[in-house]
Amino acid sequence: MADRSPKRVFEDVVQQIRLDVARGKLKPGDRLPSDSKLEQRFGVGRSSIREAIRALELFGLVRVKRGRDGGAFFTPESQNLARDSFSQLSIGTTSLSDSLEFRKALEPRAAALAARRATSDDVAELRRSIRMMASDVESSENFVESNRIFHEVIARATRNPYFQEMIPQFLTRAEIISATRNSETIERSMTLFFHTRITAAIAKHDTDAAEFWMLGHLSQIEEDVSHAQQLAGHEKDNLPEAKGRKLNSPRR
Repeated sequence: MADRSPKRVFEDVVQQIRLDVARGKLKPGDRLPSDSKLEQRFGVGRSSIREAIRALELFGLVRVKRGRDGGAFFTPESQNLARDSFSQLSIGTTSLSDSLEFRKALEPRAAALAARRATSDDVAELRRSIRMMASDVESSENFVESNRIFHEVIARATRNPYFQEMIPQFLTRAEIISATRNSETIERSMTLFFHTRITAAIAKHDTDAAEFWMLGHLSQIEEDVSHAQQLAGHEKDNLPEAKGRKLNSPRR
């Protein structure tokens, strides 16, 4: 496979803005800076900024207004959405990190094999899982089931009995089902985004792209775990009792 980053540039923009909202640096009602200012801040092109804004709108963090006074404004619920999307990931991060290590070793390769060997029926089933997920992102049971279908179809499409056995077996583990069921709206929207890209690559029999997007998907979850730990530490340090300890601590 060619040496390609597991993440797209616009995803870095989305992740940083999402983290700033969770930390309260960007507040509900604030207007997102202009495209040109965002380009300067992140060092990316306008197309990446616009794709990032579309993703932020999909996740419910911004509402785009048209016209003279238009722009992208953070929604009233943006901070709660951003915080909630990280909160579950700060719990049980050891087992989650272990599962991601396992998945990164297995699933990108499975996606590449699926792109090479998938039938039209496999692709149709993947698209059905995406429609199912998109139909009701808020439903935990719907999300768990559509996610299961997606990954089991990829395993089947590898035409390799070991992938076909290991991936479905992994998905039935209690901690994996629990993490999937307890995911928040933004996490589910991001999953839908990546599943759509992976399916498009498989439909085109583009093995590099399928592997690229699956690795990007798992890398994004891995980053979320890291950010969740940072936010948990940040909130702990800002509790009144923590501030008091800092003020009363001797100078070193």
